[in-house]
Amino acid sequence: MKGIGSRELGNSLWKKAGVKPMGDWVVRDDAIDHDDILGFVERHNAYIIIGRLPVTTGKLGPHHLKIMVDRDPVMRRPYISMEASAERFPDANVKGARALNDYLLSDKIQRFLAGYGREYNDGIPYFHPVKSKFEEP
Repeated sequence: MKGIGSRELGNSLWKKAGVKPMGDWVVRDDAIDHDDILGFVERHNAYIIIGRLPVTTGKLGPHHLKIMVDRDPVMRRPYISMEASAERFPDANVKGARALNDYLLSDKIQRFLAGYGREYNDGIPYFHPVKSKFEEP
């Protein structure tokens, strides 16, 4: 999968299933208020691919929807950290960016990510570490 957003994930899943999301069974997202996207989905008796974090923290408003797919690694959307090219951007703080990347990949932070949010999120971490040795089996 090239992209990392919900739309790209959805397109990838449709393609894997061999289904073209076309026809009157597809609900066009014409929600006026993005903060009410779950209400829109509920009113249309539809499905949505969306991150677990905004749903479980209530950031997208009240709803009576149920999470149908959970804990599937295919559904994870990664966060990335990148260092600017010193050749292209001579004023970039490459040393600082590398220090941040090293910190994020350290065992301490990977362990922290593996457990962060579990107490508020049905035992599921909000983030998943890059280093698999910190993942739950």
